[in-house]
Amino acid sequence: MSISDSSSTPQRSTQRAVEVALSETLYSLTDEERTFFKQQTGIQGDDELKAHILQVQAEAYKVSDGNAAS
Repeated sequence: MSISDSSSTPQRSTQRAVEVALSETLYSLTDEERTFFKQQTGIQGDDELKAHILQVQAEAYKVSDGNAAS
């Protein structure tokens, strides 16, 4: 195994893990969590709240990924 092979494998694993973690199919809130997020964000629609949470999550993963590279 060459050096380039060993360095690309973790990156692919990490990328795959992020894709799974960001999967919309994993989105699930309890009634209590939904109420909390609605109070904190001021967003009242369930679809709008879901879109907002998924967007914030995706942005957080981008920031996290950028810090891991440095």
